[in-house]
Formats: sequence, structure tokens, C-alpha cells
Amino acid sequence: FFFSSRRRHTRLQGDWSSDVCSSGSMNNARTCVAEWLRYCYSDGAQLPSREFLVELLAQFSEQEERALRGSSAELIKHLALLACQQKRDQINAGKDLLPQTKIAQLAGKSAAAWNKRWACRWNRLLRIIESFDQEGLDHVYEWGRRDKATRRNSNMPLQRSLRTAARNEMVA
Repeated sequence: FFFSSRRRHTRLQGDWSSDVCSSGSMNNARTCVAEWLRYCYSDGAQLPSREFLVELLAQFSEQEERALRGSSAELIKHLALLACQQKRDQINAGKDLLPQTKIAQLAGKSAAAWNKRWACRWNRLLRIIESFDQEGLDHVYEWGRRDKATRRNSNMPLQRSLRTAARNEMVA
């Protein structure tokens, strides 16, 4: 339907996306967060994983006042996929999100129906994705800090550390 466009991940000078996706940190993140990082920051993923979309829709449903059924449930699945693609393009390529009037048109909703029921749902999907992104980037940052501290301490020659410890003992 309207999700046929594909985009290539653009690499910028000094881009750290390869660090995000190749580090062991993704293996320690929540599955949905790791899946978002793979989709958003790697070259290979053309679509978000099923696991990620299931978690996104589950969190969306928890916040929805009443259960969506039939065509509304199908539409929210399509909107979730579009929101992922839009957010990824915004993060990686600096593209603006489509205006909500265009999304309403693509979804087959009138402006009044979109504004009454669907605009808040669209915004909620974007907020949930943003929270996954923030959690993932925070996780990678903390993992990198921990990893760097571990490497810094493990690369210290044993003799130097023993001399320093002995010197400290003599001063005390």
C-alpha cells in the first residue's frame, strides 16, 4: 500500500552507527530496543523486525482506551510501520516527517476523522518509538563507558600497577 519506498542508510563522517550495531551492547539490551537499534542504525535492515513491531503495538494497546478492531486494528499496524520508517529517515537522513495531513490522506481518513481519533494515535506511536530509541542509545552509551573503563584498567601493565600499589603502601 503506501510503504513501498526504501531508503539507504547514509553514513556521515564520524558516524558511530557501526559502533551501535556491532557492539556487544545490543545483545544486553531489551530485545525490542536491540531490534530498533538494528533497524534504525544498521545498513541491512529494510523493515523493522516482527518482534519489534509486536512490542510497539503491545505498548500502544496498553495506552489505548479501548481495543481497536477490524480495519482500525489493521490501519494501526500500517501506521506503526510507517512511523518506524519515518522516524528512521528522520534520524539517519535528517528528513522531515510527513505532515499529518498527508498521513491522513494515505490512511484514507478525512481531516476531521484524523484530527478527532487518529492524530493522537500517530503521535503516541512516535513517542513510543522515541522512547525505544532513547533507551537504546542510553544503553549503548553506558555500555561504551563501562567497556572503555574496563579496557583502560585491563591494559595497565602489571609491573606498573604493582609499583604504584607498593609506593602507596610505603606512603601510608
